[in-house]
Amino acid sequence: MLNHNQIVALKPTNKTFKRGLGNGLTLVVDRQYKGKNGNLLGGRKYFKGRVKGTEVWLGTFGNKGGQLSLKNAREKYFEIKDFCQKNEISYADYKREKEERLQQTWNLNDAINHFLKERKESIKPTTHREYTRKLNQVLSLVDGNTPLKEFEWDRGGKEKLEDIISRKSKLTHRQFNNFLHHSFLIAIGLFILQFAAESVILNTISLSNKYGIDQSFIGSILIGFSSALPEFTVAVIGLIKKSRDISLGVIFGSNITNPTIAVGIGALVYDNPISRSLLFFDLPYMFLIIVILLILFKEDHKFGKKEGILMITFYILYVLYKSKVYGVI
Repeated sequence: MLNHNQIVALKPTNKTFKRGLGNGLTLVVDRQYKGKNGNLLGGRKYFKGRVKGTEVWLGTFGNKGGQLSLKNAREKYFEIKDFCQKNEISYADYKREKEERLQQTWNLNDAINHFLKERKESIKPTTHREYTRKLNQVLSLVDGNTPLKEFEWDRGGKEKLEDIISRKSKLTHRQFNNFLHHSFLIAIGLFILQFAAESVILNTISLSNKYGIDQSFIGSILIGFSSALPEFTVAVIGLIKKSRDISLGVIFGSNITNPTIAVGIGALVYDNPISRSLLFFDLPYMFLIIVILLILFKEDHKFGKKEGILMITFYILYVLYKSKVYGVI
């Protein structure tokens, strides 16, 4: 029979295999396989037993929370086996009686945790996460410490369910009002932005004429940096509030909108040739940075300090080159 260290040393293969541990107790080692990203999946080790002809799942081998050591698995198995033999009941009856006894003292949190734990081994991780999300929504509307028996239909369960539905409807209505409120604020911001943009253009032309600086330099460096400040502010606030996806969405979304919608509408309004500098330096430089970003993200799907320093360096080099070309420095 295997001991603890021998179980730890067992290596998964491309086929599921079993090892007998005596008296009907068995260790199962799941097959190991490569996932879509090339990562090794599977290889789980777990204990099973046999009680009155029924195969019994005992738990996963390990030392983490909810997992079993070899000693724990033996104790659990013999406890179930002895109880069923002594009371002359099947494992199904034992399991049902045990759950009924537990449920007498359960609250809503206990029931939800039990449900998620039972389903974790038999459903996909994405489905399990969706169940968890929906059940957490329920817990946001009702006290999780409420005894489970209070949800029985003849003990006020009907009234509690109606109260949850009512509060959920009010929450949805409030969310809609918040959406209208924020949409109104965004509309005001865009209205103000229209006048601000006109002022920026007039001052840019004046600055260009007064100091003899090319308008494309002022547009790409001074106004380009200034126009990025709102996105930069939103991105930083998003990161502070741990809303990473919003931050990245704002940055990448604006860089898709500017060359498509802004340039597209500008071309519809006024047909204007593009300067050679923009065509043969700015555009290729932009595509180069996009390619580098793709390569960096492909490596480990992360963007850390090293990558941040690299991007800032690219911007500094861009500013220095443009300043040199237009005689600013």
